[in-house]
Amino acid sequence: MFTQTERLLFLVVTAILIVDLVVIVTSGQKVNWTGYVVGATASALMIGLGLFYRLVRGNERIAVTCLAAAIYILFSIGASVLNYLLLPVGDRATDLELVQIDSMLGFNWPDYVRWFIGYPWLAQVFGLVYASAISQIALVIFCLGISVQKTELYRFLCCGLIGVLASMAIWYVAPSFGTSVVYDIDALGLTSFTLVVGADYGEALRQQAQFGIEVLSPDNVLGLIAFPSVHILLAGMCTVYSRTLKRIFPVLLVLNMAVIPATILHGGHHLIDILAGVALFAISYFVARILVRDPHPENSGALVY
Repeated sequence: MFTQTERLLFLVVTAILIVDLVVIVTSGQKVNWTGYVVGATASALMIGLGLFYRLVRGNERIAVTCLAAAIYILFSIGASVLNYLLLPVGDRATDLELVQIDSMLGFNWPDYVRWFIGYPWLAQVFGLVYASAISQIALVIFCLGISVQKTELYRFLCCGLIGVLASMAIWYVAPSFGTSVVYDIDALGLTSFTLVVGADYGEALRQQAQFGIEVLSPDNVLGLIAFPSVHILLAGMCTVYSRTLKRIFPVLLVLNMAVIPATILHGGHHLIDILAGVALFAISYFVARILVRDPHPENSGALVY
């Protein structure tokens, strides 16, 4: 019914969801359960469709694509909830230390942002680039699945699970929220464009860091992790795992080269977050290669789709 790797991935995701439920019950965290109905329903639908096309129709293209989408949706829900259940972190945020590291590297975030005042069109383009992560993930899952590249698709999912869970572990030990909790963004004089992670976003992060969240809901979830950058992890995944997809790889390569400056700008990331994100992807990528073996290594370099 499920492949060995699918069973493992579903097991990991189920374990995360169980941990979420246990912590929610024991901590008394209020949850807007109806807010998660859409995601849960979509994942259940994808599982049903995947099994139908595998067991009844014998169509592995649609089957593996649907099951991979279900794993991605469930993991996104479970990891997001788990991250929020680690709040509050009080005064343990390490952003001032990260600013000092950036300074040692010769980087100043306010100066970087002010440079874009002269190029507002570029800042706006970078805003769209920054927002493309989820669409890219969906595209890569679809293309790898529909071309039945199971090994690469499973590695893609494993890389994401490993990287995100590792980033959460690092964040819990040394929490960081980005430049928006350090600098007065309103004082930067930005009038020709708006940052995705702006002053209001930064204030919301500060409040959540100190007091947690009253009611957990998809509607009020923010990107908590600054170091290492999960956005860079995802960009690396979408680029590298699309390398056999000749129709979309060049586009994603160029797009994700732009994700780096866009993430620093619109994601309010420290420069060191980006470097750590690259390292996180590299480690996750090689671990995923070890965990998911290629049954046909002689075909691993073939260009398809």
